[in-house]
Amino acid sequence: MAHLGMIAGAGELPENIAQRAYAEGIPLPTVALSTHVAAQLTPYCPTLVHYGPGQLTKIIRTFQRHRVQQVVMVGKVEKPF
Repeated sequence: MAHLGMIAGAGELPENIAQRAYAEGIPLPTVALSTHVAAQLTPYCPTLVHYGPGQLTKIIRTFQRHRVQQVVMVGKVEKPF
């Protein structure tokens, strides 16, 4: 089975996915794109980090460190102006 990771934006879907993975004992390395999302997902994601959407190198390295082979990106990405 391929190792799956999640890039999580705002909304209910990232939390629903994290809850389901946690309940089924599936490890889900997660990158939260805001502090609010990170706080929301902390109870369900033991391997959670927070980076901004523009920090692509850090995001990639995080997933490489956890041997993630596939990534799903869910939720809204908000950009402050």
